[in-house]
Amino acid sequence: MFFVVYDEEYALEDHFFDKELRDRFIQHVKRSRIKKGRFEQVLRKESEYSAWELQLRGSRTMYFHVNVIHYLQSLHDIRPTNVIYDDNFLPIDSKLTVLGLVQALRDFTEQAREFYKDLVMQYWGIELEHVRVKLSQSELLFEVYPASVDDIARKLYAKGISFRKYRRG
Repeated sequence: MFFVVYDEEYALEDHFFDKELRDRFIQHVKRSRIKKGRFEQVLRKESEYSAWELQLRGSRTMYFHVNVIHYLQSLHDIRPTNVIYDDNFLPIDSKLTVLGLVQALRDFTEQAREFYKDLVMQYWGIELEHVRVKLSQSELLFEVYPASVDDIARKLYAKGISFRKYRRG
């Protein structure tokens, strides 16, 4: 899931490019597409289940990406077993519910809000009061067990989505 974290008033201001912060964390500075065709330097850090980018100029908006499956694995100490290629799933015998997923997302968004407020206070000395966390993109989970690749291909084909370029064999 992708979130945008910002303060309504603070984001409307045009902030100077922070060269000191860029130089201090130069190993974490990346070029990122902010608007169509425009790239900017952003401060970017990753963890085991999330990544964030902070604009160093302009609105100083923060963009978060969280892999919900990895977040839930970390939160509930779930270690996938018998993994061949990918660990981006929850075990079938997992006792997690939709309510657990919703609560985890609420917790993560609150953590993102507090993290952003603390970061702005630490580096720019501004106390934010109207921080918003807005979901900007979500990928839906798709259960594939015990379905086969052919079963999934038929479902996608029935919905008008071509799956041929992704099939092997």
